[in-house]
Amino acid sequence: MFKVRKLGYRPWPVTVTLMDCNESGEVTELKQTFVGHFAMLPEKEITAISDQVFGSEEKTGDDSAPAPKPLSETLSEMLEKNAKFFCKMLVGWGKEVVDENKTPIPFSAEALTTIVTGPDGIAFSAGINRAIFEFRHGIKPELEKNSPASPVDGPKTAEAEASETASS
Repeated sequence: MFKVRKLGYRPWPVTVTLMDCNESGEVTELKQTFVGHFAMLPEKEITAISDQVFGSEEKTGDDSAPAPKPLSETLSEMLEKNAKFFCKMLVGWGKEVVDENKTPIPFSAEALTTIVTGPDGIAFSAGINRAIFEFRHGIKPELEKNSPASPVDGPKTAEAEASETASS
């Protein structure tokens, strides 16, 4: 049986990875996760929104491969475009999005744009883009930091194989 969902949005985990450095120069990774509420849009509409915000890819004359886009925009311009795209894709978020006092930030296009174009905008954009990719392509989100080790021995090293071959 397949049950058609009637929820107006798709909840999906968004993991934002921030890098930090302490006074001794040690770089640490801080992963923060929240539940994004993504619009339930057909693939054709997502593509149309993307083309509208980022521009559609031009086809080359000799084949169907898209011509590469020139990288002439600044990082600020890219983040502004991300904010416009995300405002069409994201319709809410859970109470895990908080300010420095741990007070939940209510979702709004303005709040989303402020975060995306702010100091952590690149990391936030990467997290949202990864979540969009996951649910569009049916990929399970990676929420665990480390996967458990396999109980089966892995492949032999090249040296071990060479010594086996030499002794045979």
